[in-house]
Amino acid sequence: MRHWGAGSLKPTFLWSNSELVKHFSLGKLTQTQRSGAVRLAEPYIDRFGKARATGNRKRLKKSQTYTAPFGDKVAELLESMPSGTRPLRNPQAFGGASVPTLLAAMTSSDLWGLADMDSVVWPQMMPNPRHLQAEQVKPEQEPDWSDAFSPETSALLKGLGDSPESLQLKASYLQSFNQLRRGFSSGSAGGAVTPADVPIPSVEPPVMTNPPSPKASPALSSPEPVAVKPEVSVDALQADALEKLKCHMRNLEDQMMAELEQKKRQAEQDLETHMAVKRKRLQEQVDVLAEERSEQECRLALVSEQLQEKMQCLSEEQTTLDELKEKSRMMQEQLSSMPVTPRTEDGQHRKTQHKEALKLKLQAAALKTPENSTQSPASVHSQQSQQPPPSKQSTPTGGPSDGSSPPPDALVLVPTSSQRFTSSTHPEAWQYLYRLTKSKDKCDEEIYKAWHEGGPKRDKLLKDFVCRCFNPADDANRNKAKLSALYKLRQKTRQWQKNLKGYAWHTEEEMDTILKWPKPKIEGAIKLCTKRKMTKKYVYDSNTTKYLVLTRDEVEQGDEKLKELEAELQEMGLYDSEFSLGDIMEEQEDDVKTPEPTRKKLPEFPAVEGEETVVEYVGQYKRQCLNKKALLKSTKERLDKDKAVGHENLSRNTDTSYDM
Repeated sequence: MRHWGAGSLKPTFLWSNSELVKHFSLGKLTQTQRSGAVRLAEPYIDRFGKARATGNRKRLKKSQTYTAPFGDKVAELLESMPSGTRPLRNPQAFGGASVPTLLAAMTSSDLWGLADMDSVVWPQMMPNPRHLQAEQVKPEQEPDWSDAFSPETSALLKGLGDSPESLQLKASYLQSFNQLRRGFSSGSAGGAVTPADVPIPSVEPPVMTNPPSPKASPALSSPEPVAVKPEVSVDALQADALEKLKCHMRNLEDQMMAELEQKKRQAEQDLETHMAVKRKRLQEQVDVLAEERSEQECRLALVSEQLQEKMQCLSEEQTTLDELKEKSRMMQEQLSSMPVTPRTEDGQHRKTQHKEALKLKLQAAALKTPENSTQSPASVHSQQSQQPPPSKQSTPTGGPSDGSSPPPDALVLVPTSSQRFTSSTHPEAWQYLYRLTKSKDKCDEEIYKAWHEGGPKRDKLLKDFVCRCFNPADDANRNKAKLSALYKLRQKTRQWQKNLKGYAWHTEEEMDTILKWPKPKIEGAIKLCTKRKMTKKYVYDSNTTKYLVLTRDEVEQGDEKLKELEAELQEMGLYDSEFSLGDIMEEQEDDVKTPEPTRKKLPEFPAVEGEETVVEYVGQYKRQCLNKKALLKSTKERLDKDKAVGHENLSRNTDTSYDM
């Protein structure tokens, strides 16, 4: 450290052979005399081989300190030095007092007693503190005094463990014990040494260049005695160490109990969290079971309702049957009571003939059904348009005409079955479709859409499934495959039955180069398009005209497509007598409806001449109009897409006269 001594700033070094240097603190000297702060910054090794370091003020403030009484004593010595001015800033000391005199006084017993340090600390004067050489001293082998401890002390030392606090406490105790064994007394006045073989370094005062002044302070020559501290015995030190060890053990026990309490609370929190998760999962399972139970109850209620409805229908049918039987019995009694007349016999004969004719027509229609199923809708429509309309006499009326029976080639309408397909009549198939269409990923999009739209589409789906696909003996996957195959085949046959027609805008040159039409065909197309005003100007050349011509008119052959569809059925493994292609194609058309009887003509209307009736003429006209509209629909869409002009008056110039 640096201090003001003898009127000038002098460097002073304090060397020690132990760790007592760490007890230095910034005392009164450094607080009052800030200019005399510690400036050392050099390492050294003490005689025990321990590396120590002295640093600047910031380092010494946190690492090595000295006590406040020591600083007070140094300040008192500085003030007692003779000087002409205060606070000792005169370069020339009064009375010849100098720094060595002060340093010699620092070795006195009162100064080191106040500093609470051993006398092995001695001051040295160095001209340059930054070039201090480190003393290379090998560490001495200290004796092991562990055998001299009592059993209780040895047990406590062994039970401390390897924690940093335990090691520090053990090292402090062993150091103090070794110092006592070697003979050092930390509180002795002047630092007395018990053993004779341990040399104590003495500090001789340096030679004074100037003789002391007669007016020098008597305090420097004869220092006042200080109180001598009693020596500390080994038993007292052991008792103190035992007390510290017990206190440390209590602290460790408290710390361990605190950790156990913390872990216990953490375990309780984890257990509570785990139980909360378990309760949540259990509640979810209870909710799922409750939902399944409610769903099962709904199903049972639905089944019971269907059963009640079915039983009610059966009771109503039985009641109706009983009423019909009663009416039949009554009519039979009335007929048996009536006298038989020739007219009645003639009527019965005509009824018998009419029934036989109907049977013949039914047989003929049954034979013609397979042939008609393989024909395309376009060919059937052309055959119907080419057939002559039925005669007036063959028109069905309320009863057979008098004196004549229906001809064998007359048209006979076969009524369809009136069987209902609902959840009451077919509950198993309905429930299967309900489960199948519950989500989109379980079935095809067309089946899902038909079921959820409801109405006629749902009834048609249920009817197809019951009549074509559903078999209670098969598993669910096979029934689902049959239904999917049915709708896929219907979609393919629907695309196959469409007439593929296309129109495009072409110039006369493009008809020759791209379409490669012959010249007469090109002239005919230009003439027809000009007549119907299906033309437009070319965008890049106003002198060129484009014509809307028919470029594609293709229909696939029916036999080839039927073979392809049958092969596809065979690959699916569904080609059998119960699931045939002809039934599928028949199901595509709308169900045949029973024709309503024609209205009775009023007597004031004139009689219609010819074989056809007015209703038949109107029906033919409607069919021709619908066919024409279907043919021109694609053309109109293409015209609207191309934003063509000039075709608005197409309907006015088109010949709308049709041969009836």
